[in-house]
Amino acid sequence: CTLMASSNGFVPRDQDLRVCTGGFCETLSMQDVKLHGKRLYSNPGAGVNLFTSNNGGNTWTVIRGQKASMVCTPTKFHVIGDRVLVGGECPLDMAFVEAYQLSADGSALASEARLALNLPALENRNVQFIESVADTRRVFIGVEGGLLRSEDNGVSFKFVIQQPLSGSKNYPYITSFLPLKGKPDTMVIGGFDKATQMAYLAWSKDGGATWTDISNLTPNHGKTPPAGATVMIKSITEDPQGRILVTMNELGEGQGKLMLLTLGGN
Repeated sequence: CTLMASSNGFVPRDQDLRVCTGGFCETLSMQDVKLHGKRLYSNPGAGVNLFTSNNGGNTWTVIRGQKASMVCTPTKFHVIGDRVLVGGECPLDMAFVEAYQLSADGSALASEARLALNLPALENRNVQFIESVADTRRVFIGVEGGLLRSEDNGVSFKFVIQQPLSGSKNYPYITSFLPLKGKPDTMVIGGFDKATQMAYLAWSKDGGATWTDISNLTPNHGKTPPAGATVMIKSITEDPQGRILVTMNELGEGQGKLMLLTLGGN
């Protein structure tokens, strides 16, 4: 949808994502949408799908995948200059991160050939997000049980958080990432800990080289969630006044909190 300032309401922009196959019709579900320049990029339909729009979502062009629903989890993506990084887990339990050259106008891949990336083995650690830090060459990739950092604009990566696939007391799924405005060395990450089903929250003051786990600051941390529930950090943002706002779901989608985070020495 697009927020229309004149009416203080939203106008749907998903008409072109309505597809019909064999008499069954659906609107392809998006899990993420990003603006790069004047282009929107999104991942409707899950799997390796990556679409783009240059008219505010009125129409969409397929960059990767197909205009249909796919079985695998949605691709995570991030555009850096004239390259796009994509990551996910497809086939299932086979995690990947790949890079491709975009065409001059960003409407397609310049080539199907993958660009060179230097990555440690991901095993079956599904990708949770890919983001860069403005005015730096740092790029971060959240994966199941870990976090990777690049200092060369997303060409080579190393783990800065890495928990073993099994036997660990903690196994964070990091889904939210916030570098502070004007302070690119200070950043906050959040998600949930699969080992405990509790919220996961951490911060760094050295550009993401090391991280301090502050999950114990979240309400009711250490209290076992009700059966079947996962306590999770859903978003981290910075308001115009520079306050760090954190949302946390406590009972699935049924109960949550909006919190103010103050970092020591920040």
